[in-house]
Amino acid sequence: MTSCFCLQDLNQKRLFCATVTGAVVQVNYGKRQLERVFQLHDGKINDLRVAEGFAVTASDDKFLRVWPTDFSDFFLEAEHESAVTSCSVSSDGLQVCASTSTGSLGVLDIPSHAYRTLLRSHAGAVTSAAFDPSPDRDEVSLFVFTHHGRFE
Repeated sequence: MTSCFCLQDLNQKRLFCATVTGAVVQVNYGKRQLERVFQLHDGKINDLRVAEGFAVTASDDKFLRVWPTDFSDFFLEAEHESAVTSCSVSSDGLQVCASTSTGSLGVLDIPSHAYRTLLRSHAGAVTSAAFDPSPDRDEVSLFVFTHHGRFE
């Protein structure tokens, strides 16, 4: 059996790309055409995550923002003390973690709009963080990466 993709289906697919100018560009994957440019931040967007029904941006302007996928206006934001270097969405889509250039790590709970700092003043910048995908855990479990390439 072979896979077959209709051109019409590909024309419905959208690709979002973050830029150093603080914009997100929307590209039509099938047509290979730029469709829209959304100016979202005053600084470079370091990370962009698209989940079911929403998107999250992490920026040098110190903001973590949660957007609808039409990027009309953010519906949640968390301001940090330094640039937000990365973000990750939990597998259930209910939490977003954020890491910063000064070593902080926090979790934004989307349903309650509550933000909880998990780690402050790590030895260095946290370049990336990701949720543990295991559904067996009751507490938040994260993987953290630093600019030295260490996994912690």
